[in-house]
Amino acid sequence: MASRNFILALLALTFLVLPPSIADPTNAAGKATVEPSTDSSPSPTSSSTQFSSSSSSSSSPAASVDVPVSSSKEVTPAAGPSAGTRQSSTLNPPSSAAALQGNVQGGAPVVLQGLHDVGVSVHHLQEMLKGLLYEAQRQDMVVVAEPNVIGPMIIPAIPNPSGMMSIGYLPPRKKWIDYFMSQIEEIIPMLDHEINSLPRPSQSESELLQAYVEMFDAARGFNQPWSRLESATKGPDYKNQDISVAGSELWFQIEKFKKLKDKVFKMVKAETRQKKKKES
Repeated sequence: MASRNFILALLALTFLVLPPSIADPTNAAGKATVEPSTDSSPSPTSSSTQFSSSSSSSSSPAASVDVPVSSSKEVTPAAGPSAGTRQSSTLNPPSSAAALQGNVQGGAPVVLQGLHDVGVSVHHLQEMLKGLLYEAQRQDMVVVAEPNVIGPMIIPAIPNPSGMMSIGYLPPRKKWIDYFMSQIEEIIPMLDHEINSLPRPSQSESELLQAYVEMFDAARGFNQPWSRLESATKGPDYKNQDISVAGSELWFQIEKFKKLKDKVFKMVKAETRQKKKKES
């Protein structure tokens, strides 16, 4: 009886000291059971933060983070005009003195500024033409140190002091032919507009009028070599000689035009000085 009372007292003491979550009298196996926690605080996140708009399984919905997504457009570079899509451009200044009749509106400064703009466009035209001629005249060089025979070429016993010898021309590269021609095609319409926008001298200024006619005739002289150059650069097979000949003809015509333009520039400037002297 005493032992029974001791056991009952021990069980009562156990219930008083330990919480019910640790010692459950209803557990037949005598194992401790842990009830799920009702804490609504979010659990620690992992090292990699994941942005999501989905809700959590807890009682309070998880905060969603909106990440702005910028819509980026893919930029595709515009392809240059190929030989098959080129548009022919020509220079069409007035062809006679009658078409030049007018007056120098705005005075000599307007004429001088217009001639300066024409000179700038001509400069850029020659730079592109120079690149085109270089591409057509690239030489295939070999190092020579002693007499030798390379195909039909006989290398002399005393070569060039540089030790190099040309055995022909390298084929023009299409990408550079298309590039230089596309630039020239952009410049020619601008040059045509600038030439036709020059103020015209009055009919009484016969000497200046004649200088204008000569300058415009030289500008129209661009058209024939330019047409031949367009034909020589259509491809797909480029001939070095055809490109070089047509390009050189255009180059010399540009040089002729520049001299006549400078002549008009000097005449207008000289007349301006004379008018200032008379006024003073």
